Amino acid sequence: MDFFSELGKTLDNVINQVGEKSEEIWESGKANLEIVKQEDAIKRMYRKIGKLVSEDFAQGQLFSNEINEACAEVQERKNVVEELKSKLRKSKNSEKNTDSSTVEDTDQAVETDEKSDDANDKS
Repeated sequence: MDFFSELGKTLDNVINQVGEKSEEIWESGKANLEIVKQEDAIKRMYRKIGKLVSEDFAQGQLFSNEINEACAEVQERKNVVEELKSKLRKSKNSEKNTDSSTVEDTDQAVETDEKSDDANDKS
């Protein structure tokens, strides 16, 4: 009977240890998930801050040289995007009679990208 009694105690100890380890893993997983959530929130806030600074720069506000240079590059890239969109629209108008479906697909892609960018900026 001592064998079964010892076996029962050993099994109880193993079950308790497994339970404790499972709880530790669960808590660790919850903590890691919360870390990822917080880091994601920080990245979204950095993006929001960057957008606000860029908008203020576009309205004439100046910051440190490094920020001003970065904002100027953003503005230059925005200008390039606008020029490309303008070219696409002009191309759409000139090719409208020859191949309207391809141009409309291109225009829809541009509009979809703009909406996607706006949706990403809001998050």
